[in-house]
Amino acid sequence: MTANLTAINPSGGAHNVIRLNSQRIDLANQILKWCWVSSLEMFVLMDDPSKRRTEKMFNDIYQDAFPQPQRRGSGRGQTSRNITPSSYIRQEHRSSRVVDRLEMLPGYSERIVEHDYGLKVLNLYRPPPGANLPKANAPDDSADRLLEHIHWIVNGDEGSFRHLMNWIAHLVFRPEQRIHHGVVISGKQGTGKSTIGDIISALLGSSSRKIHPRDLKGNYQDWMLDTRFVVVEELKEMGNETIYNSIKPLFTDDRLHINPKGKPSFDITNHLHFLMFSNHPYPMALEEGDRRLFYVQSEVDKKDEAYYADLHDHIHAPGTLNAFSRYLRDEVAPNLPERFAFTAPPRTAHHERWIDASKNPIETFIEEQRGIAEKELPGYSIFAPRTIFCWKDLKDALAENHGHILRNTTTTESALTKCGLVKERRTINGSKLTMGWFKEHDDEMRELLADTSKAGREKLDRHLYVPSL
Repeated sequence: MTANLTAINPSGGAHNVIRLNSQRIDLANQILKWCWVSSLEMFVLMDDPSKRRTEKMFNDIYQDAFPQPQRRGSGRGQTSRNITPSSYIRQEHRSSRVVDRLEMLPGYSERIVEHDYGLKVLNLYRPPPGANLPKANAPDDSADRLLEHIHWIVNGDEGSFRHLMNWIAHLVFRPEQRIHHGVVISGKQGTGKSTIGDIISALLGSSSRKIHPRDLKGNYQDWMLDTRFVVVEELKEMGNETIYNSIKPLFTDDRLHINPKGKPSFDITNHLHFLMFSNHPYPMALEEGDRRLFYVQSEVDKKDEAYYADLHDHIHAPGTLNAFSRYLRDEVAPNLPERFAFTAPPRTAHHERWIDASKNPIETFIEEQRGIAEKELPGYSIFAPRTIFCWKDLKDALAENHGHILRNTTTTESALTKCGLVKERRTINGSKLTMGWFKEHDDEMRELLADTSKAGREKLDRHLYVPSL
């Protein structure tokens, strides 16, 4: 059986008429499931953008789609032209199968969108399976079991439960707005914390992804391309600031730079949301004033196996997830604050303890010493009563009180910078000393140190605290 497949001649002449049998028609239809992405210089499967092919690979796979050669024109002007699978896409179907880049555009339902500056984009966004459910004809309590479990995991705390429900509802029903903070839940192993991630992933479908903490530190992060919801498990990075520094731009930056292995890099709009789990009370180093994370330290104990077997069966029972989605849509979403996505999450007592635990011993010590000095509390302080101190005294005090040795390391320098300390080597009264002061006094101290006159030295002595001399 043969048939005619008509394609537009991109040069503007007469249509090309390609005679194809049924097998070749099937292959040609398969070809049209792909599009050419100029920024990647690759063919991408529209229904599964993770599948990509170079032009050579694409032509090799579909080489049997077209008979060779094809005839063009008529009479003496007749010429031969080879139609390859790649030219079939890039020329014959240029308007509908050639795009500039990949992008997730939740505000658009179309697959191919003309976006910023006239660029054509293959839209990777797929509406969540549970986003367009019909209203229930009767009250449905199928979601109650899931809600009870989540409420238990957050220690029965109404504020934490309400915030978490708002976060999930916003994620599902306001996809065009990225929430500028993530969620971290820590607690004992085996209590069912990760079940919350499973529920959300089921609601969101293919835009969900589960990763290991090391993936956040990797150089190649094209997994972000078609992802909205990320579950990070086994987070245990306390004492290592790399993870926190890696995720900060994922919460704050509107655009992300993607660097695929062996492929050209490109930028995408940031639509990432993170839910992170840990079996440790303080999963990673956290900086003072953090506004990027909502933290719950779950204090519950593991229940018997029958509880979790029943929970698993209930989650996978027909209608349960639909009921949960309806609960979010009908009970939570209507009461969502207008600017929830851009508002800093509430700071729990657990969050404050996490920040304190994240501090380097140097930071803790310096804060204690400054508190003694500024509040004029009883006790020794190397920062009182004068402005400039000897660096040796800081090192000795740290070793004596905390068993900490002040080394020239990146971690130490980072801690000193956070504390606002300045360190310089100076010759004072004929002795070479490493001196320290706080940044807020920098201009004053530099002017003072630069004044080598007798009056300047006398003034310096009134600021200098060098008990070791």
